[in-house]
Amino acid sequence: MLQHGAYTLLLDACYDRERFPTLNEALDWTWASSDDEISAVKFVLSRFFNEDSEGRFVQYRIDEEVAKYQSNSANNKRIANEREAKRRENRTKRAQGVNEPPSNEHEAPPKQEPVNRKQETGTNNNKNLLSISIDDVMDHLNLITGKSFKRVESNSKLIRARLDEGHTVEDIKAVIDRQNAIWPVGDPFRQYMRPLTLFGATKFNQYVGELNQPLPEKANGQSQQSSRKRSHADEMREQAKRFMAERNTEDTGHGGLVIHQDGNVVQGEVKGLPDL
Repeated sequence: MLQHGAYTLLLDACYDRERFPTLNEALDWTWASSDDEISAVKFVLSRFFNEDSEGRFVQYRIDEEVAKYQSNSANNKRIANEREAKRRENRTKRAQGVNEPPSNEHEAPPKQEPVNRKQETGTNNNKNLLSISIDDVMDHLNLITGKSFKRVESNSKLIRARLDEGHTVEDIKAVIDRQNAIWPVGDPFRQYMRPLTLFGATKFNQYVGELNQPLPEKANGQSQQSSRKRSHADEMREQAKRFMAERNTEDTGHGGLVIHQDGNVVQGEVKGLPDL
């Protein structure tokens, strides 16, 4: 189990930081302190990672996914820059057209002011909607976790990026709710209920892809285990009742099995009772 925890912590740390650790960094990222924990981290590094010439332990699947994400980010940035450059060029052309002298001195100049006001109003409305969306997400996260994450730029930037990718506020809230069910209070991974992990590009896309999948068995809590125990106890009780009915006997309580009128069974030793 220690190896499993070390493996999961290392994967999350590599995705969050978008780089791979040396041995000392791996121990630091997983908070390994005891001999058993250090041995578990070393085992995971030797089994699932490959050490490169710089002493860093690389996991090729993570490397491919991070490289793909960074490539997509660079491409999106290039497209955004080209779009912005084109908008600037169009604004410059419109400004030149306004400033040129009219061909007819009696012709009234074009009215640009209402258009500019409308554009400015639209821009302000978009900014206000984005600000409200970010506040909505942060309020929901704080409500679910009981913490007080601030709306600092590092957190706002992550949420803004996910919204720019086409995700909705409800998508982000659904990710928060699902991970809250998977990492309940007391779970060692509860510490990852934070903006950096939940809203980071790589992990967020993974979480969104899992929204329609059933929760892991551990997330169903102790109720499933209790239910199984109750079912087993009920089965044993029914078998005992059937056995006593077949023998048509009732022990008086001297080391045997007593069936009361209310149907409860008191366990003792009855010769010939089948192995349950």
